[in-house]
Parts: sequence; structure tokens; C-alpha cells
Amino acid sequence: MKSKYLLLILAFVYVYIVFNKACFKDNKVLNWDKAGYYLYLPASFIYNDLDRFDFYKNANQQYHFTPGADDYSLYPQPNGRRVNKYAIGVSVLQLPFFLIAHQVTKITHTYPPDGFSQNYQLSIVLSVIFYVVMGFVFLRKWLLKYFPDATVALVLLLLGFGTNLYQYTVFDYGMSHPYSFFLFTGALLFTDHFFRQTKTKDAILAALFLGMITITRPTNILLLLALLFIGLNHFSEVKERVRTMASNVPKLLIALLLFIAVLFIQMGYWKYATGHWIYYSYVGEGFNFKNPELWKGLFSYRKGWFIYSPLAFFAIFGFLFGFKKHKAAIVGLLVFLCADVYVVFSWYQWYYGGGFGARPMVEVTAVLAFPLAMLVNHFQKQAKPIRNVAISTLVCIAMFSAFQAYQYSLSILPWDHNNRVYYWRVFGKTERSEEDWKLIDWND
Repeated sequence: MKSKYLLLILAFVYVYIVFNKACFKDNKVLNWDKAGYYLYLPASFIYNDLDRFDFYKNANQQYHFTPGADDYSLYPQPNGRRVNKYAIGVSVLQLPFFLIAHQVTKITHTYPPDGFSQNYQLSIVLSVIFYVVMGFVFLRKWLLKYFPDATVALVLLLLGFGTNLYQYTVFDYGMSHPYSFFLFTGALLFTDHFFRQTKTKDAILAALFLGMITITRPTNILLLLALLFIGLNHFSEVKERVRTMASNVPKLLIALLLFIAVLFIQMGYWKYATGHWIYYSYVGEGFNFKNPELWKGLFSYRKGWFIYSPLAFFAIFGFLFGFKKHKAAIVGLLVFLCADVYVVFSWYQWYYGGGFGARPMVEVTAVLAFPLAMLVNHFQKQAKPIRNVAISTLVCIAMFSAFQAYQYSLSILPWDHNNRVYYWRVFGKTERSEEDWKLIDWND
């Protein structure tokens, strides 16, 4: 199958699942973190209350976004205002869909135009699908520069259904991670374009995506470690890369100014709400860099990345098969991956609350596409028996991950506190018993 047709299949399947699940009809889209990311939009365009968010109490009591926490994520300031702890980037990406939903709601009079009713929640669901599919469009364009179409098609299929990106696209909408996946793919594509063609528009687009990455999840700025080496094959080309950058300083300065301008969206809000251009909004939360929980983050039954997205584990082995040809690029990707894993699992709450697997690693799916493509391409060149077994194994691994996401959507796999005994008790099941559920220690 050609990769461009696979994009249509991904979009169709995502939309089909979403509309059959229809969580937006039961007010189950905006809750906890997702409500925090979204609050900027109704505050700005409906309630004119970006300084205190007083409207949220009534909305929460009606829609039950954060039960019992009418001030969730809102911290009072000495100036009498309250600051939203969540970064503003998700709201910026949701904005076009929000405005359409607001106009449709006002015209049709079917639901209250309060920023939270069904049309608004549906707009969030559709925005997630749109950005994820666009992310795969960008990913396809990037990968086709290095791999044949048959390889790219299989990679898109595996990643589209075989990682926890699938979960956060069709079952758990509104978190920052699928939006960040889109931003990662855009940064990878347009940075590669710029270093190949040195066009101003590519520098501008790369800076725009990198800026949005920063104001969506600030720690994702680490992607720069990979971008600096993107497109390089051997370290002997690094000097040429430096010369390319030196000869295009005016273009890079324009890009830098745009990057800073995007940062000022977040900084401007901080200045308005707190009086400071730079503000650490996660009060009482932080990193423990001396004691990162790397093993738990990768392999624990509670939230292990490789347990709930095993395809990621196998994708990493792809680095071995392309190291000779793409040595410098691979080193850049590996440096980013190691730094990102270290930072992500140094967070004081390494399991990141409720969710399916290691959700901060969802956006890294974009980076893993490259080693996964090297792995797939290697197997596609082997003799037919080896090729068939290897590719079938990868597909089965992806299907298993999708099945686990389905289990999570049915609450068979819990939102937190999973353990080895319970995991294997419900392994492969489509329902659970009360006796099974008692195996979970909620105080662990």
C-alpha cells in the first residue's frame, strides 16, 4: 500500500472510533489537565476573565471537569490575580477549532455558548485528530527523503496504531502530547528542508514549530539536540553544516526573532497575570535530577514506556542498522533521546498522574520514526521467510499495544497503580472481575 493512501485510512479509522465512542456527548473530554490547557480560550473569548478565571467554578459544578477542585491549576498571586499553571501552547493550537465551534453554537442555538458544551468538546476531539494526521503527513514527507515508500507506509501504520499516541488520539483527547507530536514532526521536516535548500520560509517554519514546542511543553526544547544534526550522514559533514549556518545568518536571525515572538505569547500572559516575564507556574512541583526513575519510567508495570508501547523498545534497535549510513544524524537523535528520558523521568511524579503508559513520551514517537524506518527497511531487504516473520512480528507488537489501549479505554487497565500481578491477571482480557480489581493497591 502506498503511504499516501495509508494517511487516509488512519484519518478514517480515528474519526470512526471517536464518533462511535462519542465521549464528547457525555462531557468526558475536558477533565483535569485537559481543562487546564483549554481554559485560556473561554477565558479570552467568552468571559473576558483571563486574570482570575472566576467563571470556572460554575462551569465545573455543571460539567464536573475537576470534581471538588473549583480552583484546579489556578494559583493566586499577590496582585489579586490567578495564574493558570499550564502552558498556553495547546490553547493556541485549539483556537481555530474553538472559534468555529463557538460560531456554530451561537448560530444553531442547540447548546449553550458557554465554551464547554458539546460543540466545544467535539472541537477539541477533532483538533486532536487533525493535528495527529497532519503530523503523519509531515512525518511521511520527512521519511520519504531517506526511505522507500513501502518502508514509510509500514512505519506510519505501526506508529499510528502501535504506540500510546493512538490512545491519546482516539480515547483520551485534549492532552498536550498529540499536539506536541505534530509540532515535533513539523520541526523535523522544516529543519531538514532548511539545511537542504536554505530557504527563508523553511527557517521561519522551523522556528515557528520550535517556538510552539516550547510554549506547549517547555522541556521539549530538548529536541534542538536532534535538529542540529538532522540530515547529516557523517561527522565530516558537521563543518559544512556550520558553514551553511554561517552563510545564512540573516535568515537565521529572522527565524530567531520569530521564535522569540512565539515565546512572548506565553511570557506575555505571565507578565499580565503575575507581573513577571518569566514565571515558574508549577508551584510545589519540580525535578529530582539526582534520582531519576529511569527503570520505572521505562519498564515498570505502573507506567513503563516499553511495557505499554513495546514498539518503542524495538524501534531503538533500528539505530544499529543505519549507523553506518546515517552516523551523525543517529548520534543526534540518540543524544536527544537519552536527555529526554533523563529529564522526563526526573520529574518528582515520574508516573505523571493518570494515563496510559508514559504519556510524556508520546511526542517522541516522531523521533522514533527514523530508527523504526531503518529497522523496517533492513528487514524488507532480507530473504522472504525472514522478512515475513520480522514484519509480522512488528505488526503483532503494534496490535498488542492497540489492544492494551482498548483495555485502558474499558478501565480494565487502571489509570494508575497497576502492578505485575494485576497486569498478568487481566492480560488479553476484555473484561475484569471485582476479584481482579482487588489486586490493585491504590495506596502504593
